[in-house]
Amino acid sequence: MASDPGGLRRILDAKGRISLPPDIRKTLPEDLKTVKVTVSPKGECVYIFAPEKFKEWVNSLFAGGYIPTNDTHIALRTVLEARGLFAKLDDANRVSIQPPQREEAGLEINTEVVVFDNDDRIEVWSAKRWDEYSNKVDLTVLFTN
Repeated sequence: MASDPGGLRRILDAKGRISLPPDIRKTLPEDLKTVKVTVSPKGECVYIFAPEKFKEWVNSLFAGGYIPTNDTHIALRTVLEARGLFAKLDDANRVSIQPPQREEAGLEINTEVVVFDNDDRIEVWSAKRWDEYSNKVDLTVLFTN
């Protein structure tokens, strides 16, 4: 059996929405109505951020800091920002994941996904991808000298 990260398995509904469980919703600011949704850099899953946390995450990716005169930095930041789409949280605490994002992250409507809080973001993985990924991780390396 695959290990769950304390996350929850949910169904991505027919409209491409995921319901954020109450314990995970509590990790976001209480009055938050809009989130930023993006595909992880390697395309494994979808990240959901509070908008200010998205900005912090993008900035954290530039070792030594973002250099606004560096063409590579400009291109990377532009693409990262363009990939992040705003989404409204509805009254049922559901977030819509856009079709291109679902496709890239391997999320299919009416299928099981794994949702969990990971520090500054919420991650949404296809259950199949999560099971494959998590089963390859050997947690015992944390406890060996």
